[in-house]
Amino acid sequence: MQIAYPLKFYKMKYVLLILFFCCTNVVCYSNNYKKVQSVAKLRNKNFTINLPVEIKNNKYVLPNVRLNGSKKVYRFLLDTGAQSSCISQEVHDELGLLSCFSDSISDGISKMHVKFSFLDVSFNDIHFDKVGVSVLSNSSLNPSWDCSNIDGIIGYNLMRSCIWSLDSKGVVITNKLSNLKSVGLKQKEKISKGDSPFVVGHFVDGFRATMLFDLGDNGTFEVKNNYLKYLRTKKIRRGKGSLYTTVLGDIQDTTTSKIVHLPGFIFENDTLRNVISYVGPGIGDTNIASIGAGILNNFKLTFDFPKRHLYVLKKNENFNVSKFFNCGFEYRIVQKKMFIRFVWNDTDAERAGLMPDQQILRINSIDFSEVNNLETCELKKIVKEELGKKQIELEVKGRDDIVILNKMKLEKNMY
Repeated sequence: MQIAYPLKFYKMKYVLLILFFCCTNVVCYSNNYKKVQSVAKLRNKNFTINLPVEIKNNKYVLPNVRLNGSKKVYRFLLDTGAQSSCISQEVHDELGLLSCFSDSISDGISKMHVKFSFLDVSFNDIHFDKVGVSVLSNSSLNPSWDCSNIDGIIGYNLMRSCIWSLDSKGVVITNKLSNLKSVGLKQKEKISKGDSPFVVGHFVDGFRATMLFDLGDNGTFEVKNNYLKYLRTKKIRRGKGSLYTTVLGDIQDTTTSKIVHLPGFIFENDTLRNVISYVGPGIGDTNIASIGAGILNNFKLTFDFPKRHLYVLKKNENFNVSKFFNCGFEYRIVQKKMFIRFVWNDTDAERAGLMPDQQILRINSIDFSEVNNLETCELKKIVKEELGKKQIELEVKGRDDIVILNKMKLEKNMY
């Protein structure tokens, strides 16, 4: 199955995910855009390198990328789900690049005009020529709720030039599979052809499908709403509010407001048990399900993109459900103010009457009227630490009472 969307941007799913953008004009599917999507030319002949990479919240950032032979290093997010790579407008101007063409893109909410260009990319003496890139503003690449501080995105058009071995400990890149150790078993089904990597997997007592591997998505699994009925053994928890956010704003879609607890997920003969998956609208008619970077906490995956082979090595028997142990709500921080954005059903948060868009004036000892001296990322770190406590105390705008919430396991008491 193939997706024909030309570019991806951010969406939130607890922390950070990536959302595809669709081109609105036919020129995006013309020869111009095909050149942007085409495989970058790899200059090196024989290499195996452990890449320096920053891994936080399942986001993989290369901190030492060089562009067009510049001495300056840049920070790029790795994202197989992005069909083309991306740079910020600031980097574009700094390098004095010429834009080859431009067009409008949309996330289904609003439109944005984007320029496209080409440049040479290198990291750790590995060189790629004529990499197609889109150009975004720095604020689009680094929304206020994200603190990755990236200058661009390494997309699939660059990554598919060679072999990538990925797990929760790091990234190895090579041009010869024989240079790698412990790659696991080769899967019978090949990685799909085209501009996005699809791999084959299936859910225990559920469906088998080609699923998009989206390294820019920091979650583990997402199943399209229409295919939920094919998961025969499952438990569901629902909620209300906006679970997804793009760079253009929140997506108000109540059909995305659930997670499912499943018996397991299978890569051929390796089973990961007790899986929790998000349920969402999917991307395009053919995208039944997607696999995010969270899978690398459970498997080591080696992608031989040139030969389209996937090798799988299982690391854990059971899915890590720790991220689903919380106080029953999700939040956003905008201009150093905290707002509720989503509330899970049958939790202390719902029973306390918390609603999306309510403003939180205080969480434990953190009074938001007294945080002007803090940077947004520093404030987010403090809030995350407070939310990690077993019990939290909230002061909510418009309420006279103090709300006390206890952390709970969302997979418990699912229906």
